[in-house]
Amino acid sequence: QIAYIYLDDQRWSQWSGKNRSRNRVHLKRVIQWYRNKAAEYGIQDLSFSVRYFILKPKGKLSVDVVQNFRFFSRATKQLASQLGFKTVDQFYADLKSGNPDAEIALVFHANSDARSFARVCRAGVKWSRCHNEYAMVTSKIGDWTLEYAQAHEILHLFGARDLYNIREARDYAVTDVMNYISSDLKYSDISPITAWAIGWQDELPQTPFKVEH
Repeated sequence: QIAYIYLDDQRWSQWSGKNRSRNRVHLKRVIQWYRNKAAEYGIQDLSFSVRYFILKPKGKLSVDVVQNFRFFSRATKQLASQLGFKTVDQFYADLKSGNPDAEIALVFHANSDARSFARVCRAGVKWSRCHNEYAMVTSKIGDWTLEYAQAHEILHLFGARDLYNIREARDYAVTDVMNYISSDLKYSDISPITAWAIGWQDELPQTPFKVEH
């Protein structure tokens, strides 16, 4: 499930009803792209449920604010309170809809121009013990990189890792979405190494770089 949270401070990041509607179209395209790529690995039942929220943070947003490690804690506490939950854990439990094994992707979106990123837990740490996994999309509606940013950052939350900062990967999986910024998402792929990372295939492919299991 994807919990998609619009950040709206009416200054640095503003969300009109029209822009929220346009973003839904973009995210639907991303999800369909995921399904098409999953089918290439024999996965026909890939499903996503998306819930949208609007959060009006206290104070002005900026690049420094959203990149601050304390932002996540403040934002989730405010959102949980806004929705009537006494604790953030109750909000998480509601997102999981009674299924403790459900995978949740928390995505914040600031309708502004900055570098998107994702923060994930250390390998081996269960989601129930680490609530700090989230993606921060900071691409404006209408920006050509938006769908790429959504697809790339959300995959981080399911185990994918960046390839573009690995020197030996420069000529390896060059069209992989974790390695390559395409002018249109349809030109990007999910290569075997990323498919393995997100659980779409069991066998680790041969790579020109060391892979930590």
